[in-house]
This record gives sequence, structure tokens and C-alpha cells, in this order.
Amino acid sequence: MRSPAITLVLTLALLTGCASTPDWAGMSEDEIASWRAMDLSAAAAQQLTSAGLDTGDVTQWREAGVTTTEAILAWNQAGWKPESATPWVERNFSLEAAMAWAQEKFTAEQARTWVDSGFDLSEAVANRDKGLTPVK
Repeated sequence: MRSPAITLVLTLALLTGCASTPDWAGMSEDEIASWRAMDLSAAAAQQLTSAGLDTGDVTQWREAGVTTTEAILAWNQAGWKPESATPWVERNFSLEAAMAWAQEKFTAEQARTWVDSGFDLSEAVANRDKGLTPVK
């Protein structure tokens, strides 16, 4: 015979587990099928939908090289669009690095040239301010 405390703990664990399991609530059968066709879980679909993204948006992000739900949400939340992120992703910049270089008015290609020449952002800015460019 189980004690009432153990029964209570097991019941709460079961209810908590069920309550936190994401589902497809609020989506039509077609939307669910579209998300599933992209190999995304209900949780991921709900996160992306809550961020205002649909399967078309996710397709664009994936084509830009941003493939995980977390990365898509981060780039999107930072105000980037897939087409503006593509050159940075193609040149292997993280979101944080892309934001920093872009804020200093570097293109992705320029930033990659500076980085490949051994310069960090502050050195690149200082040298550019002197009218210098890295040797390609």
C-alpha cells in the first residue's frame, strides 16, 4: 500500500508532465501536416508560430543556412531577415559576431576578409578609420 504522500507526488508528476507536453492546439490539420513535413515537433512549431513565423519563413531560414529552431528564433528576434543573414551565415559568423560587425558598417565579405587576415573587430575599425584595408 502506498502512502498518501507518494500518491500525491506521483499524481503531481503525471499532471505536470501532461500539462507541459506541447501539442498542436490552435493549428489546422494542414498546418500540422506542413510542420510535420518539415520534421518539426509540436513544441518547435508552437515556438515558431508564437514568434510570428510560418513554414514558409522557416523554409527561407533553412535555405539561408539557419537550421535549428533556436537559431531561427534568435536571428529573427534580433531583427534579421533570411536574405540579410545569408551572407553572414555563409561566411561562418555567429549571430553575435554578425551583429557586431554589421553595427560597425562592415559587410559580411569585408568582415570575413578582416578576420581571415587576423584582425578582430576593434582592430579592423581602427585600421579602416586610418584608410587601410587588409591584404587579400
